[in-house]
Amino acid sequence: MDIGWLGRVGVCLGTNPTVRRAVEGDLEQLLELYRHLHRDEPLLAMDHRVRQLWSEMLADDKMHILVIGGNDHLLAPCTLVLVQNLTRGARPYGLLENVVTHAEHRHRGHGKRVVEEALAIAWQNMCYKTMLLTGNPAAVEFYEKCGFVRGVKTGLVAYPTD
Repeated sequence: MDIGWLGRVGVCLGTNPTVRRAVEGDLEQLLELYRHLHRDEPLLAMDHRVRQLWSEMLADDKMHILVIGGNDHLLAPCTLVLVQNLTRGARPYGLLENVVTHAEHRHRGHGKRVVEEALAIAWQNMCYKTMLLTGNPAAVEFYEKCGFVRGVKTGLVAYPTD
């Protein structure tokens, strides 16, 4: 499988890649990074619908799409969604999704840094908790190193029926 330009070129990075909010021009690189998360999923076509969705996501003040990279090469994204809430003193909670590091750049702290920044944003916004689900048993240890605790609650997933 071809994993895009990041996998084909020797990515030369500075010693300290930066965590930042995603911008309009990050869409193509972000979609290629997501192929490292769901290898069997086809790459989305860069059509009007996808570009419109991307613009809406970036404009949503409850959605924080973070990326880490250096020299214009994205290494890892993380999406934090802040959900308004009428329990826990009307404090919001955070949902973390779509965390993945480019396969050639794993085990260097990039994913941890982007997750830690997402958690910092959640705490700044007074979230009483931040949750995530993972279908990858090997990722559980990674998330524990980022501050998540296993066994507090049970995650369940429902899918639409056809």
